[in-house]
Amino acid sequence: MNVAGARLRRWAGRARVVGERAVVTAGDAGTSALRAARGARGAATLPERTWRAADVHVPDAAAALPLPAAAALRRALTGVRDPSLDAFSPLGPRPADAPAVLLLPVAGPAAGGWSVEAAAELAARRCADLEMPAGAPGLHTVLMTDPASRRALTAALRSAGGRLPGVLVVACPDPATAAGRARVLAALGLVDAVLAPEGTRLDPALASVAARAGRAVIGPDRAGETWERLATAGRAARLDSLTPAEDGGPPAAPAPRVRVTAEPRRVVVAGHDLKFAGALMDRLRADGHEVRVDAWRGHARHDVERSRALAAWADVVHCEWSLGNLAWYSRHLDSPHRTTRLTSRLHLQEAGTAFPSRVRQDALDAWVFVAEHVRAQVLRDTRFPAARTSVVPNAVAVPPTLPDGDDDRRFVLGLVGVLPERKGLHRALDLLATLRRVEPRHTLRIRGHHPEEVGWMAQRPAAAAYYRAQLRRIETDPLLAGAVTWDPHGPDMPAWYARVGVALSVSDFESFHFTLPDGAAHGCLPAALAWAGADLLYPAAWLSPDVATMAEALRRATADARAWRSAVAQARRDVAHTYAEEDVVPARVCRILGGTAT
Repeated sequence: MNVAGARLRRWAGRARVVGERAVVTAGDAGTSALRAARGARGAATLPERTWRAADVHVPDAAAALPLPAAAALRRALTGVRDPSLDAFSPLGPRPADAPAVLLLPVAGPAAGGWSVEAAAELAARRCADLEMPAGAPGLHTVLMTDPASRRALTAALRSAGGRLPGVLVVACPDPATAAGRARVLAALGLVDAVLAPEGTRLDPALASVAARAGRAVIGPDRAGETWERLATAGRAARLDSLTPAEDGGPPAAPAPRVRVTAEPRRVVVAGHDLKFAGALMDRLRADGHEVRVDAWRGHARHDVERSRALAAWADVVHCEWSLGNLAWYSRHLDSPHRTTRLTSRLHLQEAGTAFPSRVRQDALDAWVFVAEHVRAQVLRDTRFPAARTSVVPNAVAVPPTLPDGDDDRRFVLGLVGVLPERKGLHRALDLLATLRRVEPRHTLRIRGHHPEEVGWMAQRPAAAAYYRAQLRRIETDPLLAGAVTWDPHGPDMPAWYARVGVALSVSDFESFHFTLPDGAAHGCLPAALAWAGADLLYPAAWLSPDVATMAEALRRATADARAWRSAVAQARRDVAHTYAEEDVVPARVCRILGGTAT
């Protein structure tokens, strides 16, 4: 009977999955047809329900964050179901020289926006200049207007150019209101910059939201710049918008301590990769709880019967990574009489998959995120209740003392990991070349897998071409000759940090980038591109909007050994105060067990 019941449950589960996939396929077909129709018409808009699904509600402009395009908008415009993770390339990867997508506020000169006629003419001109044929995919101009002017704008667009592929119209309430801010943020998530008429100033409410969302306000003289240059300007706008109080990184918090008032609990930790869960499990066991592991073979592959047995045994199930493990447990622990607590921790990659949207929300008691910008994106795209979420960063083991090192290591840049392309190896080489023009002692050590060592490179020709170009540059650029060392992947990071003076983060996007605080804890000076969310995690002194600014900051910081040592000591204190393992791990335990913190 038990065998028959197990078979019935498996068949029912498979039938449910097949049914869900059929619904998705039908929905994709309908969405594709609508997208094709909009492309044929040109000068399109999107259904109001699609915009509502993308709206980000924030209490005020200061709470706005750089976020990639909402999943609903990306799907409607491109057909891609999975969300983007790059706030500065919000609809997905593009060539560096691709034209920018611009937002034109249409509100009349009194509000600092474009008149209806001028906006329509400019949209038509951009369509012609970019040689967009009718029905062509791609977005290049977003026109944001108040609802009362929408009809007049649509008529002006028809008069200016008939079909205008790549032009999108969005109706937006007053940006000073909550509804207006939400709609503005949704529109900003599609573009690279806001284009204002020459000689005017934007509505202050709009300008403030744009800066906090990492979108620069530019004039007509910069309308032809590439998206990558405008992304740099957007990062600078975000950093400039921060108040002095925000410049110091995350606010100080009392050290959390956990006292579980219930009897010792039976805890299951489930996931495919538990390298970030070791300290958590050690702490749970030290506190007297029994811990068992449900080791998944991949994002969605596991021993179903073992998972069922563990689910029946556990008082608490914690999913490390929010992938197929969380989707499965949320469905198999959900019942009217459920007594098992379900929690999960989401890092970054999960936000770019469909798994978070497959979670049965009523079954998930607490969802922990490693960073606020990741939480904001997932809450927007899934509509999960914010009250059941929290942010607990990665924990850093800070050694009590450091061995004495050579001061000349301050000229050694350290980059941990260059795979995939978003890790920004090209920026690290740009930085090194810029520094060596003035100070030839600068070198770069790369720690991690060499591109030629990974098997998947053969299946990704664009990635393979990118790395071939970087390796060729290392061999042929006179400024880089003999200055780049490749250290193999391995666990001995403290010894590696002891030979490095600067811990680099030059990625397109990250959730936390452990190298920065880990390097600081081990005596390196952190230096990071201001990827979206970095300013919520780290002090402004660590961040730069572009390579040129970073190079100048590092020149100043490394010119004098005493100044470098002082900056390193301060960075180490910042990490110990905010991310020390002995403080962060108990905070995670608290969220997982549902206990009280003291």
